[in-house]
Amino acid sequence: MAPVARGAACPPTQVESGLRFSRQWQQEVFLALQSFRLLPSAYGDGSLCMRAVGKAELWQVAESLLSQLRTLLRLGMVAYNSVASTTSKAGLWLRAGQHLDTSRQRSPQGSPDVVAGNVGIGAFGERWQAAARTFAELWSWSLADRVSFNTLLRSCGGSWSWAWAVRLLEQCRAVRSRDVVSYSSALHACSARSAGKDWRMGIMLLRDLELELLQPDVVLWSAAVNSQARSASWSMALLLLERLPAHSARPNIQTFGAAMAAFDTGDCWSWALSLMEDLQEMRLDPNTLIYNAAITACEKGQEWQMSLALYSTLADGDLKPDLITCNAVLSAVAQGNWQLALALFSELGQERKLDVFSFGAALSACDRACLWEHSLSILAELPTRKLRANTVICNTAIGTCAKAGRWQVALQLLADTFAGTLDVISFNSAMAASARAEEWRPALQLISELPARRLQATLTSCNSAIMACVGSWRWALGVLSSVPSALGRGRGADRVSFDAALRACEGRAGRWKEALGLLSDFRAASLRPEVITFSTGISASQAASQWQEVFKLLTALRAEELRPSIVTAAAAVLAATFGQDGLEVRRWLHHLQHRGISSLAGIRSC
Repeated sequence: MAPVARGAACPPTQVESGLRFSRQWQQEVFLALQSFRLLPSAYGDGSLCMRAVGKAELWQVAESLLSQLRTLLRLGMVAYNSVASTTSKAGLWLRAGQHLDTSRQRSPQGSPDVVAGNVGIGAFGERWQAAARTFAELWSWSLADRVSFNTLLRSCGGSWSWAWAVRLLEQCRAVRSRDVVSYSSALHACSARSAGKDWRMGIMLLRDLELELLQPDVVLWSAAVNSQARSASWSMALLLLERLPAHSARPNIQTFGAAMAAFDTGDCWSWALSLMEDLQEMRLDPNTLIYNAAITACEKGQEWQMSLALYSTLADGDLKPDLITCNAVLSAVAQGNWQLALALFSELGQERKLDVFSFGAALSACDRACLWEHSLSILAELPTRKLRANTVICNTAIGTCAKAGRWQVALQLLADTFAGTLDVISFNSAMAASARAEEWRPALQLISELPARRLQATLTSCNSAIMACVGSWRWALGVLSSVPSALGRGRGADRVSFDAALRACEGRAGRWKEALGLLSDFRAASLRPEVITFSTGISASQAASQWQEVFKLLTALRAEELRPSIVTAAAAVLAATFGQDGLEVRRWLHHLQHRGISSLAGIRSC
């Protein structure tokens, strides 16, 4: 018989990949092929050869060899199961299913084979419903074993079906099929339950494991630590890490990496650094993922110097920073030192390909220093890097222009940005820029565009529009009256809304009646006025020489037990003087003197 491997068609990439594996599998294939020359074809089922190729996980080599052997031998179930296992590990579950169907046809009784069934369960990966159907078939034939349970549990872990995994673990106990691998898989499923934020499930599984007198290994402990980290219980993750030596389990890099993932809150950065020291004491070399987690923990804790120090240690060592590392340190430094952040951004941009998150960190640094021109130049660099600005980047750039008082530039950025990238925060930032410049026309135009853009106005949107109308009291009152309908769900204006409308009615507007009406509406909305609220109403009444109304507001201010400002006290002196109330004049003059202000200076302030 001629050697079968000579005619096997195999892509060059697979041949090159095969050479990187140990030569043991190649020797096993060679010996199996040589045995075909000595055995009659009726006795050869191809299992030896296919098992050897299956160990190398070269699915294209396995399928090519299977095609050749099929013409020479009557292949058995083991051969097809081996190829199915290889293709399933490559994520080709449809191909794996085809090989498993052929394997079943080779079964003498037509019943499912437990090995084939277990391969089939694993072939579906995270598609746990399909894997469960294969498991149910094995169960109906009383063929499901511990491997079947554990394989299905791993499938649940990848699909966020944590509740189903816990129920399956209980079923394992009923048939005495639970082991450490079962618990590890269930803990992995619970760690995917990040939306639940329930750390107790992982602890309950550990307790059950101890009751069954099973000895946890480091893989299980890593899964347990990871489940606590994913549920934001960093203290419990640390506690589990400390318990490892008591169970004769030495933590590895994966265990420390799982614990590091828990430190994504602002007050845990010191614990992350402590774990880095523990790694050194145990002579474990941290990988890039652990450095990234530690840098991110320091960034969340606003410890930008520590983030930069960790980055320098990583860059100066044998490891190479990845994009996540660069973005984390950029974000950290941008919070504390914008000059250094921009310099680091420029340096990294020359060394590697950055992404939108890198640009977002640089724009955040510009925002802290109100460097609107620099932010525009960074924004213009995105197309040259074949990157597209996302919503966060656009909002940061618009917000920077707003802070710098460049409302026209902010509006132009809003107009030039792709519509699908904008959200209500984009419009709020542009309206805030218009409000600072007291430009009511563009502010009203922007808030009127929100429904057409299918964006829901927020209270910030309405307040910015009202503040922009400080020079047009009618529009300010109009926007204020439309707040409930704009927000919906029974929500209404707040103190900021009323104070902004009151400012539009004071001064040159002289709309003291409208101002008093707003104060009445303020109380009707169950809002507690502050000194600035009364001061604005008093100022509007004073401008119209309505001294009696000034006295009413002063009385209400006292009833609220608020401390009047100097301007308010000076207005009270004038009101008492015009009202010829000597007692009130003396009372408010005493208040001005108590504040260290001369009566003449206080009155002049009005």
